[in-house]
Amino acid sequence: MPGSLLQEAPPPCGLQTAADSSAPSEPTVLGMRPKPALIFLILASLVLTAIGYTWWSQGGVDGADRFSASVVYRVGVVVVLMLFIPFTAVSFYVVRRDVRRRQLREDCRALGLDYEHYYHIYKRETRESHFLYAVCFTSVVTLLGLTAVMLGMELGLNEKPNLLLLGAFESTDLKAMEAYQTGTLLFFGMAFLGAYLWGLQHILHRYYTSDLMPAVYYGLGTRMIFAAIIALMVYHMLPDIAGPGGGEAGVSSSFLPALAFMIGIFPQRALQYLTDRMNALLSPAVSAAREVPLELIQGISVNDRLRLAEEGIESCFDLANAEFVQLLFTTPYQPLELIDWQLQARLVLYFGPVAEEMREHGIRTISDLKRLDDAAAIELAEKTRATKSAVEMARARADDDGAVDFLESLRRTLVAGQAIKKCPEAGTAAARQTAPAAERRERVVISAAPLPQAQARPAADGPGVAVR
Repeated sequence: MPGSLLQEAPPPCGLQTAADSSAPSEPTVLGMRPKPALIFLILASLVLTAIGYTWWSQGGVDGADRFSASVVYRVGVVVVLMLFIPFTAVSFYVVRRDVRRRQLREDCRALGLDYEHYYHIYKRETRESHFLYAVCFTSVVTLLGLTAVMLGMELGLNEKPNLLLLGAFESTDLKAMEAYQTGTLLFFGMAFLGAYLWGLQHILHRYYTSDLMPAVYYGLGTRMIFAAIIALMVYHMLPDIAGPGGGEAGVSSSFLPALAFMIGIFPQRALQYLTDRMNALLSPAVSAAREVPLELIQGISVNDRLRLAEEGIESCFDLANAEFVQLLFTTPYQPLELIDWQLQARLVLYFGPVAEEMREHGIRTISDLKRLDDAAAIELAEKTRATKSAVEMARARADDDGAVDFLESLRRTLVAGQAIKKCPEAGTAAARQTAPAAERRERVVISAAPLPQAQARPAADGPGVAVR
């Protein structure tokens, strides 16, 4: 018997799905088992440290002063910080990915969705080859950036004229040019460290939520590059920072490293600062459409906005029209949480910032607005900035919106399932008494759902499904 949104038939005894049969097998990383893969990474770090020590001890041509034990220590720091990237990827791929699979299986069982049909969406995003490419790219970017930060002076990056470090600074004094490039290198390095440390926190957050995707590593690599370039632009642009004196005439030189570090953590704000300074040349166009940012949704944090942006969701319009099942499989959020956000987003589409005023009167989602009678709707319009015609139009459209009915049905199903888990005996008795009503509600859910794969349980008198 096919599964439904209220009940999923268990598989026959002795039969397992493809995912179940492959679950006991231990995953491999690049053809290696987890423990050998981790040992390989540790040995690689030791080899890289030994190579760095040999390089610094035997590569001196102008004396041994630059090749000291402190330099060797910094080589080891660069290697260890760089290896954080592949270590987290291996650990997630071996351990945490199965946690996410089990969570998705439980959610699909509660919703009556076909796990095997939709699992390919998640599996496509977490292939081993995708992790390999993303980790290699980010590891190389991290290694190059940290080398410039930790060993830039020893490599002589600040001595010879460099277009990126020198910018438009002109001087016939070689010492002045070297001093300017040293300040630029410091500013660049602190911005890179800020982006890198922000990335470490972001990776750990995604690891704990079992949502570490290859796109996270690509995002970290591009963020480090973006933050470093923005830092160079800021340093060369601001007169009080880019002066020959290293900033003593304007901002204190001791403040520059902290400023660069904050640019690495918030590169978008630094870019906005540059845009504001060049407002005469880059005047922003005035948008006639009303903006509906995700900040208007109650419960969405900064990390949530970043995660949803990876799925192409940057506004309430995107969230309201996103496919629920795809979000369930590609994001770490619980079904009830996604349902609440999407219902809130639909309310924001109609009223914009006025939706925040409606929350003060108990109207959080479009479902809450639907439940109001005519008198309550008029009273709501009088107490908020929403007009009566807007409230009436939103209620009428919500009544005809099949997606809203679908999300409400899913929420009722999940809440009923949680109640049965807490009190299984009462849930069984209630299910027997309300079987006809549940069956009617199930048919309504399926008729409103944009998911043809979620099939309803056939009626007892025939294979057809009545639509009410």
